[in-house]
Amino acid sequence: MKNILFAVLCILAMASCTPKQISLNDLQGTWAPSKDENAAFTIEGNTITYFEEEIAQELKLQNSTVELLEEGHHISSWKIQKATKDSLVLVVEGSEVIKYVKISD
Repeated sequence: MKNILFAVLCILAMASCTPKQISLNDLQGTWAPSKDENAAFTIEGNTITYFEEEIAQELKLQNSTVELLEEGHHISSWKIQKATKDSLVLVVEGSEVIKYVKISD
C-alpha cells in the first residue's frame, strides 16, 4: 500500500512540474522592462509592434521559441525561458536574458 501511495505522489509531483505549452495568446499585450518604464512592444495576434520604431513584424511561435519574420524572412529568434500572465523572460543571442512585465492587455 505504501508503494502505491508513493508511486501516486511521484506521478502527481512530476505532472505538476511539466511545463505549460506556451501559445501566442499567452504573449498578447503590451510589455515593458519594468512597471516603471515605458512600453517596449505590443503583441497583437501574430504581430509585434515596437514603440520606438512603430514597425509591425510577424511572429511565429514553435515550441518555446519565438521567431521574428519580416515579409516571411527570418530576422531573429528568442527562446522563451518563462511566460506567465504578467511576466516574460526571453533568452536572445544565445545567452542574453531579457525580462519584461505586462503593463496592459
